[in-house]
Amino acid sequence: MPPEFRCFSTMFAWAIGGGAFYFPEHTGYPLGTEVSPKFLIIETHFDNPQKRNDYVDASGLRLTLTTKLRRYDTGILQNGHIVNDGEIIPPGVANFKTVGICPSQCTSQAMASQPQGVKVFAALLHSHLLGRKIHVRHIRNGTELPLISFDNEYDFNYQEGRMLEKEVTLLPGDEIRTECVTDSTSRTSLTLGGESTNDEMCISVLMLYPPINLTDCSSSVIPQNVVDIAGPNMDISEEQTTKLNVLHVLGPAQFAGQSLYQLFNSSVNWKDDVTVRRFETLLATRPRYASCHMAGRIGYSVHGLFVPSIIVEPLPMENKDLCTGTTPQPSGVSSLMAQSIAYVFMAVFLMLFR
Repeated sequence: MPPEFRCFSTMFAWAIGGGAFYFPEHTGYPLGTEVSPKFLIIETHFDNPQKRNDYVDASGLRLTLTTKLRRYDTGILQNGHIVNDGEIIPPGVANFKTVGICPSQCTSQAMASQPQGVKVFAALLHSHLLGRKIHVRHIRNGTELPLISFDNEYDFNYQEGRMLEKEVTLLPGDEIRTECVTDSTSRTSLTLGGESTNDEMCISVLMLYPPINLTDCSSSVIPQNVVDIAGPNMDISEEQTTKLNVLHVLGPAQFAGQSLYQLFNSSVNWKDDVTVRRFETLLATRPRYASCHMAGRIGYSVHGLFVPSIIVEPLPMENKDLCTGTTPQPSGVSSLMAQSIAYVFMAVFLMLFR
């Protein structure tokens, strides 16, 4: 996207398998006011790994407008892991968890003038081909509240925006954790975060009212902070990047010259479950950085590095689907299961430019 288009807010997101979305009757998105966007842009992501030439794009978006204003203006908040190489998934692992955190510092600053909080009324959960489950966890003062939304039968080809059965109150200082469980038994090398369908993502998009001065609240693992999974006393180059092919090993001598991607692939025994679980814990607990994007402005880091908080009273997580009786009852709707014959991945983001 050209630099001059970087000052934007996301109005809505759609992904493969999704249908029409209708705002609740008491909410709507305001257009035509002094602070409304001056124009809209649709950003579409296609993936055609077979390089077929018989696909024709006829996609579009239909907006329904009304002159009768609704009670509440709405906004959108994207959470999860920043899309980069910090999202590292080992190969050959049937059950591996990735965590993206919106820290309390971000919501405290963004909602400083809204002590009463805001209401979350819908969610879109997004991962790629390895995704199997997604949970959106809600933490307040170290205590976990009921899940905002979840999908224990995640299907890449059926990514439906879902209304919450009960609106969830989000307060200043609350923390949001988007957790994705993946299955990489089909892969023989690392899978990293990225925009390709064969890369991975771990994202939740929450719709809320009234809007807050925050449209994206995500975080990233810092690869240098988890390199000790390959051995002690690792000396890593100091480039300011998360790219595993750019970062390289300076020592010990037997590893010197390797990129971090090569190191993780060749020097870690991913068939050992103890190693896998230790790496999963390192990714979830080591210092990471947050990126909090204000509405209509280029993203900024609220406070740089932070250490993920310890949840004092976590809720038990069960693997059963709501159709068979999941406990605890989440705030979000039940899991959705379906099949799709779609072959081309398309994600659509409607962005507002002021």
